[in-house]
Amino acid sequence: MPLSSTAEQIYFSGVNQGFGPNDDAGMVRFYHPEPVKAVDKVQLANGQDDRVGVITRMLVAIHICAAAEAIAFARHLKIPLDQFYELVNAAAGASAMFRKCFEAMRDGKPENAKVGSLDTNIASLCEAIDEAQLAKCPLPLANAALNQMLLAKRREGGEKSAAYVISNWE
Repeated sequence: MPLSSTAEQIYFSGVNQGFGPNDDAGMVRFYHPEPVKAVDKVQLANGQDDRVGVITRMLVAIHICAAAEAIAFARHLKIPLDQFYELVNAAAGASAMFRKCFEAMRDGKPENAKVGSLDTNIASLCEAIDEAQLAKCPLPLANAALNQMLLAKRREGGEKSAAYVISNWE
């Protein structure tokens, strides 16, 4: 469970840094110890100013991988997937990508998920990771998601839907 393991390590690192008594939103200090509003604005390396777009595309790719991991784990535990969908969808951690990918991943038809190709999502993750390196901001979940997307690309080809990341567990 690569993304879950990475998230767990981030959590433990935050707890070790004294963020344990805070709610999970306090974990942002793992990335930036000062208040977020104190972080300097930076121009993107490509010269454009699409910071929100870079983050949004990165989060889409991470959530596609998280959806695949969760569905694969539910299958492993033999949880009825329709029941699992209802539980996850009603939870605070539900995501639009989970809802978008679930049916296609459940039915073994990842090509039906409208989430862009593996190549497109890999490029988005690489762009975010490159920008984060320039800003000295760690992106462990983006790196874990990139590894999952690259593995799926190796198996399936980059032009296929990013929902094919589910094939890493089949």
